[in-house]
Amino acid sequence: MKGINTLRYSDIFLAMYSDNGSSCLHRNHSHVLVYMYSGELEIKEHEKVTRLHKGDCAFIRKDFSVQLTKQAYKEEQFKAIFLMFTDKFLRSFYSRLERKSLPENARRSKVSDLSPQKWIIRRRLEAAHALILSGARKVTDICYEVGFKNLSHFSKAYKGLYGCSPVHGVCSISDSL
Repeated sequence: MKGINTLRYSDIFLAMYSDNGSSCLHRNHSHVLVYMYSGELEIKEHEKVTRLHKGDCAFIRKDFSVQLTKQAYKEEQFKAIFLMFTDKFLRSFYSRLERKSLPENARRSKVSDLSPQKWIIRRRLEAAHALILSGARKVTDICYEVGFKNLSHFSKAYKGLYGCSPVHGVCSISDSL
């Protein structure tokens, strides 16, 4: 039999290929945890390639475009389990979580004065800034690697925080974010 065989139960997918494999551009609408049972899964994010084999796991972020290539490896057919973490599932999980059961060091009285969205943007910009300073990669690659979806938004946010465009590197830090 050729093609993919899948079994879906709730937000769990069991996937198995019986031909020479498959490749597709994929954009998840949920966070996904992949567990490899056998075969090979190649995940390409811009210029970064990650290969998973038997026993490996990977987390693919929501709304992140990746090229997935699923194929046999060492004569073992591709077989994997994909766990989808939808917003509805995560909200339900966190609403039932007993806060007292968390480790004491996981609680913090006040993490930030920023809204959650601005806090995430700030963290992404700080990660990008460190990568830019290292000089190891192109700004475009860094932009997508830290989670921005478009270069224009990244450049504007970076300039707002650091006072210069990301291609110019270090400037002064601003409290506008």
